[in-house]
Amino acid sequence: MSRRSRWRRVVSQGLADGVVLSISYVLAFYFRFNLQPEPRYLDLMNRTLPLVVFAGIIGLTLTRTYALMWRYFDLRDAVRLALGLGIGGALTAVVLVVTTGFLGYPRTVLPITWSLAVFGAVGMRVMGQVLFERRLQAKSGALESQKVLLVGAGRAGELFIRETRRDPEATYRIVGLVDDDEVKKGRDLLGLKVLGQIDDLPHLIHAHGIALVVLAAPSAPRSLARRVLAHANKAGVQIRTLPRIFEIVHDQVALSQLRAIQLEDLLGRDPVALDEQAVARFLGGRSIMVTGAGGSIGSEICRQLLRYGPAELILYERNEFALFQVDDGLRRSVTRTQLVPILGDVRDRQRLDEVMKIHRPQIVFHAAAYKHVPLVEANPFEALSNNVGGSMAAALAAQDHGVERFVLVSTDKAVNPSSFMGATKRIAERACQAVGERNDGTQFTTVRFGNVIGSSGSVVPIFRRQIEAGGPITVTHPEVERFFMTIPEAAQLVLQAGTLSDGSETFILEMGHPVRILDLAREMIRLSRRREGEDVEIQFTGLRPGEKLKEELLLSDEVFTATAHEKIHRVARTDQNADVVFQWVQNLLKAGQSRDLAKVGALTLELVPTYNPSASLRPTDVKPQS
Repeated sequence: MSRRSRWRRVVSQGLADGVVLSISYVLAFYFRFNLQPEPRYLDLMNRTLPLVVFAGIIGLTLTRTYALMWRYFDLRDAVRLALGLGIGGALTAVVLVVTTGFLGYPRTVLPITWSLAVFGAVGMRVMGQVLFERRLQAKSGALESQKVLLVGAGRAGELFIRETRRDPEATYRIVGLVDDDEVKKGRDLLGLKVLGQIDDLPHLIHAHGIALVVLAAPSAPRSLARRVLAHANKAGVQIRTLPRIFEIVHDQVALSQLRAIQLEDLLGRDPVALDEQAVARFLGGRSIMVTGAGGSIGSEICRQLLRYGPAELILYERNEFALFQVDDGLRRSVTRTQLVPILGDVRDRQRLDEVMKIHRPQIVFHAAAYKHVPLVEANPFEALSNNVGGSMAAALAAQDHGVERFVLVSTDKAVNPSSFMGATKRIAERACQAVGERNDGTQFTTVRFGNVIGSSGSVVPIFRRQIEAGGPITVTHPEVERFFMTIPEAAQLVLQAGTLSDGSETFILEMGHPVRILDLAREMIRLSRRREGEDVEIQFTGLRPGEKLKEELLLSDEVFTATAHEKIHRVARTDQNADVVFQWVQNLLKAGQSRDLAKVGALTLELVPTYNPSASLRPTDVKPQS
């Protein structure tokens, strides 16, 4: 809106309020004297009317009432308007006291004027809001509209109704609402009736010819989303939900732009509440380096970091395309942070030294790792070199270049591992702890968590591709279970854990209850509006080498204690001889370089006694070298 248009709007609103004040003041005199004021009071009214109007406009200006938009007028704005008129009435009273001592002035006139003016000014704005919405509805009336049933008669539902009515491109006709709160049943929300509860959905969908169910309850438990989805699928109608809060806040979408229900809505947990001030103090204005910046977790850590305004963010990644993608994506939202994309391998100590010497990172998040269990089982030497050798190289470089905090991203597969991938991550944990115990400078922190929904190569995108292809969905075992969290949640908690450490410590993230993979597959079939056994089959393929039925978060000799954050637990440090561990790791890496699988297996068992290797990696199964 141009400056001239703004001034025109403010002047027109001021004139309208002046008319309301004038009428209210005149009516106040007539009401005060039973509709028959004496001539002397009519003369007093005419002489003081300009003062009342002028003071009222001053009060409304002081409370910034004219900065409000009528089409978004609500109760808070009405309170501000009433306050402004009250200030105007007080100014009028002060002037009258100073000039006349209030002699001969009927004192109840000003309170009556205030009451009438508040009623008139609020009513005028509400009427303007109604006319605006009707004009928009008339514009969009020619468009084909869907009959919509809204789930959730709370604040989110109210906002969606308002936004839909104001959006000329919205093609939804909201018929009514459902809510499990018994108190709300039969009541109205913005003229729409709460027709029943969630379990009434099948009947209501049929009775009202509903084409779309909209879930407008962002704070509701995930079990509610599953119930709504089941009812909608059974009735054969579409279901949508409101955009995520961060999408609305960052102007990526409008509230009325609905999205499909996603797996995260059903399996995810409540939004993470971070100690924003602590994280901002930890990260703001710092030089930060992320290894594996192009991976699922590494790239999300980078995105989350930008919220806290680090001075410099070093993206260390060996895959050129992945580095390009994360750098390109971050530059679209970056403001004051300097992005430094670096092509480099974490195993290349010389490259690490070059980068750290030039950029002097104060914090390093080490997310680079090979993580796919079957691939690591088939390529143990490369995995050893990357997961253990790369972690050691990055940790030692951080120590030598004065990095303040080194955060290792680990996995629940490191606990009592049955896979070589899990064993390498457990060795990386011990190696970083050993490096930390051998120096008094850099603090080494390990953060351990389970599977991440939607990360590259994880089960979710694999199942999604299999469903799109018509099946079958391949599940290894009917009883296999995994812990899950979303990528943003994992990245946020990694950042938060970095603020909690005061030494070389290990933290585990609260993973909630494990999810049976078979149930996950069935949930994804329902999400796609297909039927198990008819549209998509589920096949069991058997556990793969290195795979466990159930994952764990703690070793048998580990215990955890609470931290300041309810979703992060501190693991009590296990005693180890740092020098011995350091030497074992060096010997293990040398065995890997010489491709001595028997020695690699033996040393791995020395470092991780709870490791239960698959047949392909058992030292006793390896033929002696000739």
